[in-house]
Amino acid sequence: MSSNHSNKIIVASAGSRKTTYIVKEALSNHTDNILILTYTIDNINQIRNYIIRENGFIPTNITILSWFSFLLQECVRPYQNFVYSDKRIETVYFPPDIGKFKIDRRFIKKENIKSYFLVGGKYIINEHISEFACLCNDKSNGKVIGRLGEIYSKIFIDEVQDISGYDFDIVELLLKSKIQCYLVGDCRQATYFTTCSPKYKKYKGKNIINLFKRLAKQKFMFCC
Repeated sequence: MSSNHSNKIIVASAGSRKTTYIVKEALSNHTDNILILTYTIDNINQIRNYIIRENGFIPTNITILSWFSFLLQECVRPYQNFVYSDKRIETVYFPPDIGKFKIDRRFIKKENIKSYFLVGGKYIINEHISEFACLCNDKSNGKVIGRLGEIYSKIFIDEVQDISGYDFDIVELLLKSKIQCYLVGDCRQATYFTTCSPKYKKYKGKNIINLFKRLAKQKFMFCC
């Protein structure tokens, strides 16, 4: 895995036209496949509407996904058999959406793949999906990230301050890949988080700037 020194992190306050930057950068490339990721449905709709307003339509080389859709469709499903092959993982489970699966999971060990990561054998728990994706990548000798590198030339992660837990591991794997990554956000606007996991809590919310500084020092990205 080779690091890509053209990665960028853009930290800017509200009203500084971060979404405008993402859209214009994406629309300026007419040949490479580009993936735009963000956390909330509102942000997805905002980006889609902006592209249509600027361009008239969403170009075929631009894909827009929510963070959890990305993890499920692009990271977990293609290589889930390296970790779990009993059933096809259908969707992400957000407790307590499926009432019959309300169970005490505090004492379930990670070695019990089916019970730790899944409920009902086919619903992957939102708190553990990024950890499962990392496990798929590890067990497949990097095929998850390698596949993404064959599909996408650039990945934009909007509202990156919402990232937490094992999602940081996914981001770092992307930054170390051949994909050119743009992380865009405002550290002071962290209101929603992708998980409640205590992992990497020192980087959560406004403290994510400390992660950016570490990655920049390691030359995995440039801060802007």
